[in-house]
Amino acid sequence: MGIVLDSSVIIAAERRGRTVREILEQLKALQGDVEIGISVVTVAELMHGAYRTKIQAQQQQRLEFIERLSSDVPVYPITLDIARLAGRIEGQQEALGVQFAFEDLLIGARLCILAMTSPP
Repeated sequence: MGIVLDSSVIIAAERRGRTVREILEQLKALQGDVEIGISVVTVAELMHGAYRTKIQAQQQQRLEFIERLSSDVPVYPITLDIARLAGRIEGQQEALGVQFAFEDLLIGARLCILAMTSPP
């Protein structure tokens, strides 16, 4: 199994001035030759942040960063199975009084599906 990058990790690196290439090289140095990807939900979160930016040049820079990231790493979609699992987990947990951010549930459900379908 590989690594699915969370938006908070990407945002922190981008704010420190790291390029997509530098982020990927650092991860490879730390984790070895492992597949690195992002969720389509992460792309939505990054786009949200880019369009909240009030400085036009910064917005354009962030949009270019997102385009580079999404072309350099696999972007995992949300499938019907993922939606079903995320909805089930959310419903079960809320019945117990536990709440999660829905976008995190979608990403987590994707990881569960990936783990269940990956060979050992």
